[in-house]
Order: sequence, then structure tokens, then C-alpha cells
Amino acid sequence: MAKLNDVLARVTDRVREKSRKTREAYLKQMRAAASEGPHRSHVSCGNLAHAAAACGADEKRALAKGGGPNIAIVTAYNDMLSAHQPLGAYP
Repeated sequence: MAKLNDVLARVTDRVREKSRKTREAYLKQMRAAASEGPHRSHVSCGNLAHAAAACGADEKRALAKGGGPNIAIVTAYNDMLSAHQPLGAYP
């Protein structure tokens, strides 16, 4: 593997050290949230149905089970929840 540029290495180390405390707090919070399971298992049926409306059949079954992750790039709140699928054909 190629050696990292010295300046870039120093900057990376500074950023890593400067953000250490806040990153540790963030990771602790994420671990606690992950241990509670997906949030969708705690929402009402109406909200879950609305969130899954634009999904395909396989995704709907997976979301209904509530066990797996549901990761997406969200461009806007309405795009995420819209059953009209405004980004349905987006690559």
C-alpha cells in the first residue's frame, strides 16, 4: 500500500484527535440506538405503511418483519415518504 502524504497524514491525525471526544459520544449513542433495534418497530402501522408504500414487494416484506436495516440516501422528507415515488426511476 502506498504511503500516505505526510501533510495529509498530519491533518488526518489532527482531525482524529480533535474529534475524539465527540466521536466517542456519537458512537456510544449509535450503539445504544442499535441495541434498541430498528425504530420502525416502534411506529404506528399507518406510519410504517406510508414509509413502505413506495417499496417493492420484497422490501415491504423485509420492513414488515422489522429485523434488518433500512438504509437510504434521503433527499427530502416528502421524497422518502411519498407513495407517488418521485424518485422511483432515478438510477
